Amino acid sequence: MAAPSQLTQGAALGKESLDKKKKAYWLKRAEEEYEKWGKKEEFRNWMAKKMPTLAMGEIDAIGKTLALQKAIKIEQNLQKMFQHSFMMKDKKLKKLFPF
Repeated sequence: MAAPSQLTQGAALGKESLDKKKKAYWLKRAEEEYEKWGKKEEFRNWMAKKMPTLAMGEIDAIGKTLALQKAIKIEQNLQKMFQHSFMMKDKKLKKLFPF
């Protein structure tokens, strides 16, 4: 256990481990969000003009990341709104929605 600046050789290059199930979940979720995104073609065209050296797969990877990030932020905002709503004052509803 050491700070990243203190690691040498192979230890410095070690990748962060992430459970394969979590990777698969987030990848699938990113792909779903990107497919649902109504401005996908506009984004692709804009990125191709602004960064012509990127391959379409790279543009899609960036788009998937952005679409997933946007969906997560929307969900977080909805959750905050719900937590502060009048409905959460009801004890029965709190049991149904514990978050």
